[in-house]
Amino acid sequence: MLPRFSTFISEGVKVNVVQNNLALLIYLMRMVKSLMDNPNMYLEKYLHEMVPAVCTCVVSKQLCMRPDVDNHWALRDFAARLMAQICKAFSTSTNGIQTRVVKTFSIALQTEKAPLATHYGAISGLTELGHEVGLG
Repeated sequence: MLPRFSTFISEGVKVNVVQNNLALLIYLMRMVKSLMDNPNMYLEKYLHEMVPAVCTCVVSKQLCMRPDVDNHWALRDFAARLMAQICKAFSTSTNGIQTRVVKTFSIALQTEKAPLATHYGAISGLTELGHEVGLG
């Protein structure tokens, strides 16, 4: 069942970012959180689908139809906390998950033409990873 959940989350994020469906993106991130919090689930084999989905919710240009009205900031914050939880639980020197996530957030932050929402997500993500994260 876990492979199907993982694919559902990954594909769901791809589709709903394009459609700017904030509500479904929130539900998908809640699914990831529930899977993370379940001690009987072994997610290591499925991180290759979940990490990009969560990162997308942190630094995507636009997550909703009305960014001036809808609270996409809360989704970015929630996804950033979730990414920090994933890094703390699964990152090793071998798989380098945290290193790759930091690089993704750093590139988003250093892209001058990126919108404010992307910069906000990158800062939120780096903040959640903690003070030991250096930007090189």
